[in-house]
Order: sequence, then structure tokens, then C-alpha cells
Amino acid sequence: MVYSHDQIEIQLATAVLASGTGDKRKWGPGRHPHIVRGFAIVSTSTKAKVTKPKFSLRLATAGTASVSGNQKGIITLASSSTKGVSYYNKVTPFKVKPDEEVVINVSTAATVAYPVRAVLFVEPSWNEPAALGTGVVRTVTA
Repeated sequence: MVYSHDQIEIQLATAVLASGTGDKRKWGPGRHPHIVRGFAIVSTSTKAKVTKPKFSLRLATAGTASVSGNQKGIITLASSSTKGVSYYNKVTPFKVKPDEEVVINVSTAATVAYPVRAVLFVEPSWNEPAALGTGVVRTVTA
């Protein structure tokens, strides 16, 4: 059987403010593991010089805060931004299982409101069973 391995784009948020640190957005697969290939931060406004905000892509257990030791990639934005500029980081591919989440974390905050959009680039891992090691998969009928 042949499976398609298309890379898809998941928009995590249309409005993330980089003016405060911490976990900003999370995403986790529902039933099948996914392979994360990269992430992007897109500037949504034009801003004058500010402290360069730094975004960290992290892997976390679902429902918990991220830990800096689980960092998979970093994007540091420029000190001034132009609306529509996309910063992309192609990370070493890693799997996210149904009981895990990918987290966008701001590790260095901007000194003023610095709105951005966060995007993940993933592909489904169809050749693995659903809900790997996290219980029993059941078919529900109405």
C-alpha cells in the first residue's frame, strides 16, 4: 500500500504577542503520530527597533508546560520588522505522538508589542499505528 507523505502547514495562531515570555501556542496530533519538519514565525505588523524576540519550538507531554531541555529549534526575529516577513527554521525531523504537543515558546521577549503568526510544517506518519502506546483504539458507533 502506498501512502502520501505530503507536508502540511498548520497555523497555530494568527496573533501571538512576543512582548511576554512563556508558552504561547500548542498543537498535538489527534490520532496518528506526525513528523515535524520545521516552523515559521511571520511578522504581522511593521515595528521600529525593539529587543529581538526569540521563539523556541519545544516538545512537551500533552497538558504540561514546556521545558527548555526539550527544545527542537529557535528563531530570533530582527530588531525591526516589516509586515509579511517570514522567518523559517528547518528543524531536525522529530515525531509527535498523540499524547505529546509541540509548543511555541517566547524565551526572549520584545520590549514593545510585536505581533506575529506561528506556523508548523508537519507530515502525518501513516505507517505507524494510531495512538501508539497510549491506550486502546476503539471504533465508536452511534
